[in-house]
Amino acid sequence: MGKGKSGDYFIDVLIGLHKGNGELSIDRETVKAAFQDAIGAGTGTSAGLLSWAMTELIKHPDIMKKVQDEVQGIVGERQCMTDEDYEKMDYVRAVLKETLRLHPTVPLTLRETTESFTLRGYEIPAGAFLWVNFWAIHRDPTNWDEPENFKPERFLTSSGEYQGYFPFGFGRRICPGMSFAYATTERVLANLVHKFEWQLPNGMKPKDMDVSEKVDTMTLERKVPLMLMAKKRFA
Repeated sequence: MGKGKSGDYFIDVLIGLHKGNGELSIDRETVKAAFQDAIGAGTGTSAGLLSWAMTELIKHPDIMKKVQDEVQGIVGERQCMTDEDYEKMDYVRAVLKETLRLHPTVPLTLRETTESFTLRGYEIPAGAFLWVNFWAIHRDPTNWDEPENFKPERFLTSSGEYQGYFPFGFGRRICPGMSFAYATTERVLANLVHKFEWQLPNGMKPKDMDVSEKVDTMTLERKVPLMLMAKKRFA
């Protein structure tokens, strides 16, 4: 690893490695590829998560009200939120976790077996490539109570990691951006629901929304983009 100072930006570390600051050295193409991967994986996925979270909140106005009440109880009518404010927003965090359960950003992942084994009567050889279906695991009724229902409260008492919850993968290949994703989306969602009232355009009702899913380059997205109208909550 490069010997970057604490607080260095990601691009600083990559450039340091390119210049040979440390035991590892990488070329310019690798710097470019790593940076593009980080930007691509950290923006589109977060935007998709927020789109699904707002979709579920519009579908469930009672849950939207709970989120707004929690944020307003912590922030009041202040325009700016602090890190200490976000740390107290347990229900906002639960809404995002439940959104990831129902709509995992990456619904499928590929794994290669390192040794042979038997799974439900099937002989799986070493070196086989297996698809892991997180979407199905997250909706398995043996692991979840009312799996098709949007219930953020389930994450107020349990993290879910031990009952089949893998929105960021698992093991050594778990997504390194997990903490970043939670931190950024919590902040955006809290501000969206606190500062604005949201409604569907042209008198549309939540039951009329097309919430069909599609997989675009491995990420789960809405087939029809979400369109909402915003009205400021505070003068």
